[in-house]
Amino acid sequence: MITSTRRAAQDLLAGALSPQIWLQLAWSDLEARYRRTILGTFWQTLTMAAYIVGIAVVFSTLRARDAHDFLLYVATGFAGFSLISGLLVSGASTFQRGEALLKAYDLPASIHVFRVALNEFILFAHALVIILGVWIYTGTVPTLMTLLVIPALALMFLLGVGICLCMGLLGARFRDVNPAISTLMSFMFLVTPIFWMRSDLGDKLWVVDANPIYHVVNLIRAPLMGHAPDPINWIVCGSVAALSLLIGLVGFINYRRLLVYWL
Repeated sequence: MITSTRRAAQDLLAGALSPQIWLQLAWSDLEARYRRTILGTFWQTLTMAAYIVGIAVVFSTLRARDAHDFLLYVATGFAGFSLISGLLVSGASTFQRGEALLKAYDLPASIHVFRVALNEFILFAHALVIILGVWIYTGTVPTLMTLLVIPALALMFLLGVGICLCMGLLGARFRDVNPAISTLMSFMFLVTPIFWMRSDLGDKLWVVDANPIYHVVNLIRAPLMGHAPDPINWIVCGSVAALSLLIGLVGFINYRRLLVYWL
């Protein structure tokens, strides 16, 4: 057990201290997805923009809301949800994505954890382009509270590393995890206030407050809308990040040596 712990710690440290490798691999993943296209990764931006505009136009009309304010609400919420959804779905294939490298080279397995987390943050950066456009269109002026998005994203990166560790190990061992998470996130999109508001539930606010995805989304949405996130958002996200890291570390210590046999 002591040997496994030491080797796992060395692997994680070596992986954390190799950001140039994560960046190269993460960027290669994006290039491979959009190879031989003219717009490249900006197809992701256009796809997200189409969803945001479509949802905002339809639901602002149905709910008689101010279209400008609702467009920003949907854009920031969709960006936050896309980030956490991407971390969960891609996290389940963390080590499968690195199968060839894990079997061929003596590289830290944890590199693929940071690689997948960084990949999702690069995609999130494309969403920020859309939000910038929405700010310009709606005449929104960022406030000092907008700077809170920086610590929020730092916390989200820690959460992402924990998620990729946990889900990566589960996904390597049980191949049903990836489609199960994809199905779950489709459901969570509907029950999380992305295109509707928390206040719409009236006396059933507990449905939203008990949803950890809501707190993650609001941690990002609130600063981008010029507000401070609720303290409970920080508490829930910090707790989930700590728990996921703890579970991921325990799993990595115990099952790291079995990864190549599962892939």
